[in-house]
Amino acid sequence: MDFELVLLTRESHGRWQCANSTPFPFGAYDVITVGLQKLIDANNDDIVIHGDTVAYGTGIYQADFLVVQVLSHKLRVVLDAVEKGREYPPESEGPNQWVEQQSVFKTIAATEKEPGSITEIMTLNVAGKKVTLERDFVWEKDSGRYKPTFWSRPGS
Repeated sequence: MDFELVLLTRESHGRWQCANSTPFPFGAYDVITVGLQKLIDANNDDIVIHGDTVAYGTGIYQADFLVVQVLSHKLRVVLDAVEKGREYPPESEGPNQWVEQQSVFKTIAATEKEPGSITEIMTLNVAGKKVTLERDFVWEKDSGRYKPTFWSRPGS
């Protein structure tokens, strides 16, 4: 039922060995998509994961967007942001208290001179009232992670 990302390395005598792995314990709850993109460096692929379910249960659900970098034979999460989320509190707390979030992540590949960029466009629906916001994620070489900018309204 679980999903696990496994990093294999090939030894000098041709044998494969597991170098590192990262578990995704709720991988069977929703569809996880995994792909490769050159986001940080034009010469290396990074692992981009959509739909990593991190919480689900009565009235709650959250799936994340991840960017994983392979560094020194280790898998390292350099971006983790909510991609989908829902919260439906019990009716006893009052009607129309639900919250839904859906984000789309647009990526631009790295060039020879600059790292790529990621833009999140989020639609937030609170009890039937929608708002759309966006923010960018900027690669910070010193910390080795993507850092978010402030939220803004698209086109403002």
